[in-house]
Amino acid sequence: MIIDDNASNVALLRAVFTRAGFQNIFTVMDPRLVKEGLGDWDPDLVILDLHMPHLDGFAVLDQIRLFAPVEALPVLVLTADTTSGASERALRCGAQDFVIKPFSNAEVLVRSQHLLRARFLYTTLRSSILRERAALAKERRLTTALETEQDEVDKLRFLDGLKDTLLQTVSHDLRNPIWSVMLMTDSLAADAQGIAPIPAELRLALIEKVQRSTEQMERLLTDILDSDPMRQGDQYPDLCNVGETVSRMLADIDLGPDHPVTTDIAPAMAKVDPAHLERIVTNLLSNARSHLAVGVPIWVRVAPQSGGVLISVDDAGDGVPSEIVATIFEPFRRGAHASSGGLGLGLSLVSRYAQLHGGRAWAENRPEGGASFRVFLPSA
Repeated sequence: MIIDDNASNVALLRAVFTRAGFQNIFTVMDPRLVKEGLGDWDPDLVILDLHMPHLDGFAVLDQIRLFAPVEALPVLVLTADTTSGASERALRCGAQDFVIKPFSNAEVLVRSQHLLRARFLYTTLRSSILRERAALAKERRLTTALETEQDEVDKLRFLDGLKDTLLQTVSHDLRNPIWSVMLMTDSLAADAQGIAPIPAELRLALIEKVQRSTEQMERLLTDILDSDPMRQGDQYPDLCNVGETVSRMLADIDLGPDHPVTTDIAPAMAKVDPAHLERIVTNLLSNARSHLAVGVPIWVRVAPQSGGVLISVDDAGDGVPSEIVATIFEPFRRGAHASSGGLGLGLSLVSRYAQLHGGRAWAENRPEGGASFRVFLPSA
């Protein structure tokens, strides 16, 4: 692109470049048209005169540099101005080379070829970098897609295994109470019909066993329903007084005489669903009482912590075996000495409820003996 208000210079430069084999040569004699011409032609090299009417070469250089950086569009200045200030200003404005008029045709051609070669190297390198970046981005997208797909496969495998385990556990744990209920109700029906009368004391014992069996089945079904996928991302806009909720819950349930329970509950606030909070504490207490011998004390504590609330249910029992500490909150994990007939979902539900609220659950052994099951719930 040749920018010069002198028609003779324009004609001479066009002839020089045409003889050298250049074909796409554009000329602008009115510098006010340069800005539009840059967008239309997108040149590889600009030959620029400095002193022109309406708009001088320095202003044109500013427009060129707004259109493309120095490396992407070289500018060769041709001018009769021999002062050092002109050349320095032109170079500061973004010109790469400078030739004084009257100029040698061969010199202009050689300097232009050098600038074009530098631009070619720049564009080649830039294209290579862009291709490499595109390839890396594609590779990252493929890697992410593969990782996502693998995660989904792992989830499906886990859910499939969970389904099988759930079916096996349910079929096993429900079969015994169902058969017991069937046998006992058959006996009670025969007694009622006068076919096989049974003593009053035995009749009462059978009814109590039926009640216990149905309560056991109710617990199993409750665990199964609570282990269904819970709503995700639910927001609880109101802060809950965890200490007050836990105190009220403990006052309303029968802790039984088998395990002395000591409470140390301080006021503490957290964003938590009160119903989920009650289930967390209930499951922790049920877990402790099902694994402890009669008379072993239990402590329930609620204390504010940095950024949230810590709930702990401690006991003075034998503690948690080291080989299951890390996995004790996984579904269907039941201790060797568990006394209640459950699916082993109680602690896993504690962990899931904690995670649902942005918290976590873990277990550790107390230095003075016994186990400590802990849940942290964030305050916001």
